[in-house]
Amino acid sequence: MNKLRISPQEFKRRTDVVLDSMKERDMDGFVFWSPVSIFYLSGFAFIATERPVCMIVTKGGKKTLFGPRLELEHAGECPGIDDVKCYPDYPGKVHPLNLLGKLLDEEGFSSGKLGTDAAGYGSSWGYKGPRLAEVLPLADIVVDSDLVEDMRKIKSGEEIALIKESSKWGNLAHRFLQDYSKPGATENEISARASLDATLAMINTLGPLYDPTSLGWSGASAGFRGQIGPNSALPHAMSINAVLKPGDVLVTGGVANVFGYVAELERTMFVGEPDDEKKRYFRLMMEAQEIAFDHIRPGHKC
Repeated sequence: MNKLRISPQEFKRRTDVVLDSMKERDMDGFVFWSPVSIFYLSGFAFIATERPVCMIVTKGGKKTLFGPRLELEHAGECPGIDDVKCYPDYPGKVHPLNLLGKLLDEEGFSSGKLGTDAAGYGSSWGYKGPRLAEVLPLADIVVDSDLVEDMRKIKSGEEIALIKESSKWGNLAHRFLQDYSKPGATENEISARASLDATLAMINTLGPLYDPTSLGWSGASAGFRGQIGPNSALPHAMSINAVLKPGDVLVTGGVANVFGYVAELERTMFVGEPDDEKKRYFRLMMEAQEIAFDHIRPGHKC
């Protein structure tokens, strides 16, 4: 059995789509800033911080990663990256974007047509810096933030296989969560136990085949996000370490990271037997959901 990850052939197919788009628009290269897009096209996953990182794709298909020195060995291990160019650190004596401008100039992009998925690097970690057009003033910069996002809308067979694998282990984590959800237990305790037990089962079963490639929890996890009792009415809430009580409505979720892909399982449950009012609203919710499922068809408008 192959390792649970995207194959080199799949990465090449994705890159070819980008190259075809570049050729149609007479672009000499494309600069990708999005960590998700960089991973999607090369398999290189990293934690985006105040240190700018981008990937340059030439019309010949060469992929060069530009980033801080601390990513050199990490990026060098990625077979989807052809070359790595580093700067010392951010902010440094010379701003990294000025060094990027110099690199792109040396590569012949100073006065060419260059695509990019954003005007420049962005980060909530305290980064400040110029736009790409400011360090390449003579180049024709074309911002296209939709290229890879549109590609990602339709999943390949390999992607679907990873999502299905994720669903198995997210389901197991949720099964443990259900078993451990008893009156008097706290949400954090239940979530931690369920997540650990499911992750251990996942690792022991898959062994070296498993590659999470995740910035967060590496494995399977399940929890409530504070949606317990009256707080179950608050979507996408935060954990409050609630104590489960008889009659509580529980909004739960289970996930598992498999090479960056995640299937999300969500359920509404009750602690003990729900009363008639809760049953009524649950039935209404199920009816609305079934109507939605019946109308999800190609060509139907949202």
